Amino acid sequence: MKFYKIVDMAAILMVAAFLGSAGLVFFYPEDVHLASVSAVSHPVKAEPSSFGKADTVFSEPSVDSHTAVFASRAEGYFSSESIGPEDVSIGSSGDAFRADAKSQTVLMQELSGQSGSDEGSVLISAPNPSGNTDTNTGSSLNNTGSSLTADPESNLLSSGTADTNSSGSSGAAFPQIESGILQDEAAGGFIESLDCNSFAVELPGGQIKIYIRPSGSSPDDWKIQDSVLQARVRRDGEVTWLLEVKAGRALSKVWFPWCVNPLVDSYKAGTYFLYYPYLLGTLSRSDFRKEWEWWGVIYPGTAFAPLMILGNAEEGLMAAAANWPPKKTKVNYSYLRMSFVYEEIIAPSETAVFGLLYCRLKGEPARGVQAWHLGVDVYRNWLDEQMRSAGLLPIDYPAWMKQTEGFINVQLQNSLTFNVAELYAVWNRWQLTFPWVQFWGQMSDYGGQKGGGCCLEKMDVHSRYRPELIRFVRNITSIPGRDVHVGYYARPLESDTDLAANLSERTRLLNWLRKNQTEYYANAFYVDVLGARYFGDALGIANLLKTELPQDLFIEYAVDVYPAAFLVSGSLAGNQVKDSDWAKTPKQITYMKRTAPFPSLGRYLLSDRLLLMGESNGDHMFWGSKADYWTERQAFLLGAKFDVTSYTLMNPENTLALEQIVAERKRLSWWQREPVYWDTKGLTDISAGIDVRRYKDKNGKDLFVIDNWPGGAGKRFSCGGKTFNVPPGRLVILEGD
Repeated sequence: MKFYKIVDMAAILMVAAFLGSAGLVFFYPEDVHLASVSAVSHPVKAEPSSFGKADTVFSEPSVDSHTAVFASRAEGYFSSESIGPEDVSIGSSGDAFRADAKSQTVLMQELSGQSGSDEGSVLISAPNPSGNTDTNTGSSLNNTGSSLTADPESNLLSSGTADTNSSGSSGAAFPQIESGILQDEAAGGFIESLDCNSFAVELPGGQIKIYIRPSGSSPDDWKIQDSVLQARVRRDGEVTWLLEVKAGRALSKVWFPWCVNPLVDSYKAGTYFLYYPYLLGTLSRSDFRKEWEWWGVIYPGTAFAPLMILGNAEEGLMAAAANWPPKKTKVNYSYLRMSFVYEEIIAPSETAVFGLLYCRLKGEPARGVQAWHLGVDVYRNWLDEQMRSAGLLPIDYPAWMKQTEGFINVQLQNSLTFNVAELYAVWNRWQLTFPWVQFWGQMSDYGGQKGGGCCLEKMDVHSRYRPELIRFVRNITSIPGRDVHVGYYARPLESDTDLAANLSERTRLLNWLRKNQTEYYANAFYVDVLGARYFGDALGIANLLKTELPQDLFIEYAVDVYPAAFLVSGSLAGNQVKDSDWAKTPKQITYMKRTAPFPSLGRYLLSDRLLLMGESNGDHMFWGSKADYWTERQAFLLGAKFDVTSYTLMNPENTLALEQIVAERKRLSWWQREPVYWDTKGLTDISAGIDVRRYKDKNGKDLFVIDNWPGGAGKRFSCGGKTFNVPPGRLVILEGD
């Protein structure tokens, strides 16, 4: 049990008088009692940690998904409300790793064994969830269409005659590559287009039909036709492909591209990783899925972009869905294969078009250019052009949000009893650093009771917080000459309807935000789960954010086309992924721990967006002295604002790194310079023991953010042919020339 003491009124008034010239305005609840106020923990059954060693046990688990509060900090967390679907997990190679509650669908099954006349197609029987195989069985499907073989111990594929008459494709394991170089060689690295030789469709009965470029057809523009469909695949730019499908029979899914053979020769597989758009980015061993054991999550929603890169620092392959308006798709991966699955019903005689960016990447790490940088560059250039044309860029963030260091996160439902005195104490200490307070759980009684929680779908503030909480908000938001902001929790209802198109659902969300403003004095706004789950048409949601929802708003998790600030807390802990497969950092990836957070992927794509990162969604586990301030240091490197709990702000030991970062940013007017994230692009010769990230400010000047937490002098790095010496300090920002 931890205790916090409220000092007597005389002492408070003396400090207030002394600091008044600094612009601090102190508030005290009218009914505050000056006796000691203790934070009461409520013991519950100890649970194993959701991250790290399975035998780690916490004695004070929290009751909600975000983080502990000013009353009692919980050291362990239960299942969250924050990201769907419920059973997303990072499993070992043989485990189900799925994006819905249904059985894992294995798409490559026994061939139907029927010869057919449909040129260039392969017919696959209905899915069989038991048909997985080991990754190195040597199974292959020849583009010549004669037979399919597999390990005799496997049920994946059986020998027989494929339903195809195609005979012209080479069947090489690596796709054919065009010679055009897109990347400016002076910048380092280059990009080559990949041929797109196949796609697949699924019929309503579950049969999957694979279509392969016919013999003799142009690799840049080929057509195929049978009783199921008429289709054309053509190059539409240096690395852009279009698939046009006119259905002859009803189609339930389209797979584009379809990888007949692995994208990489198996001898390279051990050096390749999957860069994937889950949370703010993950990095997985290429064998974390078995062959034909497809896994994926949905974009827009759980995936922040329809983008995958398979490779390493030196080389790789990039696939990205390139549809505008954006289409719902599953970003799908199995061993050495990438595909996008469109669960889009195409009725007979209807036509649908699907876009794809598809290229091979050659990085130059010696010049500070990694292959994945180039892949993200290709997609971001395409995306920015579409968003500008649609009026979604540039994003008009409110000035106060651009300048702030973040918010004080108050988890009201985690207090056994609510005492507004503690809230005033935190505010009085931190108001200049964090003039923004964000509440969760205002609609709930104590969350440890049945029916309580941070994220209930109830609009009214619970009676136990009235009138003290509302009075507190009114007081601090009406300080003359101060730009103070306060927000409450809100969320859309989860349903099968499109939020942007459903007037009643949209009105309900708007009414909740309006109620927070008009009745509870909110002047900042938060919408939970909007970026974490699929809520309908992406462009419709983007326009809803731009035109109807309040400007002073942020949402949980990122979606690339949404013009909003993003809360990305949880991107380090895997949002409480409850599996021993999750490593803390990419350097800790092993055969047993096959996936690690890789937030640089999302940050590099969303290089100029406002991100908030901190203790919510499990990342509290890496905050503070006990974790060597890992969360704070990552937020510093990634240029994110802070999501910091009121409990943490009451404990000086856990604000050490936070205060250093805030001071360093203030010294260089960080937020006023509007820095854009460049990751490590262009950085070379980085000394051991430091982590450096490059930024460009609005005037094009380099800024280098340096984590030298181990300490020590004599460290350096190079950029643009010049060597920079790391200045003293553990967390520093260095200006370029």
